[in-house]
Amino acid sequence: MGRKSATATSTTGPSPRRRKSVAKKTSVLEERHIWDSTARSFLEFVAVTACSLGLSTLLFSLSVPITQGDLAWTSKHLDSWVYVAALLGWRVLEIGTAWALGYDARDITSFVGLINLPTYVLLYSFYGLRPTTILTVAAINTISTTLPFFYFRRTNRIHSLTTSFERPVLTDRPTAIYTSLVSAAIYTVALYLSFATWLPTFLVTHFEGLPSIQAAYEGAKGLIPMFVSLLPAGYAARDFLFVSSIGQPHAEDEGPEYVKRQGELFVTSLHRKHWAPLPAKRKTLTARTISLAAMTFANTVVQLVGTINGVGIEGAVGWALIWTAANLANGMVYGWIDAGDALDIDSRASRR
Repeated sequence: MGRKSATATSTTGPSPRRRKSVAKKTSVLEERHIWDSTARSFLEFVAVTACSLGLSTLLFSLSVPITQGDLAWTSKHLDSWVYVAALLGWRVLEIGTAWALGYDARDITSFVGLINLPTYVLLYSFYGLRPTTILTVAAINTISTTLPFFYFRRTNRIHSLTTSFERPVLTDRPTAIYTSLVSAAIYTVALYLSFATWLPTFLVTHFEGLPSIQAAYEGAKGLIPMFVSLLPAGYAARDFLFVSSIGQPHAEDEGPEYVKRQGELFVTSLHRKHWAPLPAKRKTLTARTISLAAMTFANTVVQLVGTINGVGIEGAVGWALIWTAANLANGMVYGWIDAGDALDIDSRASRR
């Protein structure tokens, strides 16, 4: 009888005490893994930030023969270490935001170029900086941020060759051209409408010592050159918003069914009801559109107020709002294009 009892006990599996011990060890190992992963990610972020700032300083020092004379008279002289620390802190925040959002080197190339685009356009159009100076500054900002991300951050699956095979639309040349042209057209229309209405008076009022506002009065004559110059921005917006969202997997989780809970916070309720059920590609497009618009606005205000002579907070905000609205419009148009593409796929499937 005793042997039967022992045998029965051994075949029923580990005792409750042993299961509890195993669960505790597993929990400890998971916590240690999370801690190690967090610590490693933080150290990598510190390395990325240090490399980016060091590389930027080095490249700007080497570029003095190219940019000399252009940046000196437009740049604000920072006599206080507080301003220098604030600009440095903003640069760290900019890198940290991209790192926390999981962007890879390809993402950060488009992201940095787009959030700095309003400053480049302002300096070229109204301060008369040479194209070589603008291109040099843009290249330095992009390279000094992209290279550290390329080394320390693994490439996202969206940008892998496998995803391209799964989603042929990502490699379809007519689609790439069409979506890039649409984005460039949105930037062009936003600027053109501003030039034709309120912007000239606004520039004179809020930008002290502005050399010329001739670009704002060119009208239809300047529309085509403006559109052509914004084509790279259109391609960058297409890559950052459209490619990253459309490249999400076909199979989507429906998300948790919404059930109202007693005492649930209003924000949590909105998240569970409206955000959680969305497909992954719609979440990606929405999140990236919001982050791009917000960072474009904040970066433009910081750069203009902190680095350019005669620019006040009102002027910087007004100029930033044009580009913020254009980025939001881009996100909405890409969402509409994606929805139309999904409906077309469904209709073709039903015909079969």
